[in-house]
Amino acid sequence: MRTAKESFLKQDAQYIVTFLALDLLLKSTYAVIRMKNNSMKRSILKGILILTSGILLVSCQSAGRSDSTKDSVANVDVNPVPVTYRYQNNGDTIVLQLTNLEGKVTGELAYQIKEKDRNTGSIEGVLTDSLLLADYVFQSEGTTSVRQVAFKFKGDTVIEGYGDIEERDGKMVFKDPEKLQFLSEMPLVKK
Repeated sequence: MRTAKESFLKQDAQYIVTFLALDLLLKSTYAVIRMKNNSMKRSILKGILILTSGILLVSCQSAGRSDSTKDSVANVDVNPVPVTYRYQNNGDTIVLQLTNLEGKVTGELAYQIKEKDRNTGSIEGVLTDSLLLADYVFQSEGTTSVRQVAFKFKGDTVIEGYGDIEERDGKMVFKDPEKLQFLSEMPLVKK
């Protein structure tokens, strides 16, 4: 994968090639126009036009490929840094640490709710718009379990989503993710 700097340098080189081709076209056209022999003018102008069109066509096609690379590079955090969100109140603590790479999110999630069993584990999911849907693989009372979790991002705050669940393929999942409710009773704040 190319770095963002390499993509920008390649794009700059393509702009320079395009500029030089246009410059060549203008200077050559001006020189030919000053010639006195009309039949020779036409032949040379056709050649210049074909040559310059070819250069521009190749340059523009390369620029198109560069743009798609640039977009993917711009959306990728080359050195993803984990971001931590935390809720802490009245002995209850929830910690969510996330790393986002092209919309694929991985991280750690820990619940320590007063008078309940603590559970900690890893999450892996997809971030679409401001909604993260992920599988949470966690340990609780010595048992490994998997359940789907949902978090909605609002600025520096993350709100967990709740809804009806059912078991599918050995894990608990939301029946209808479109009907999730995001209650701000325990907001996780970016640290």
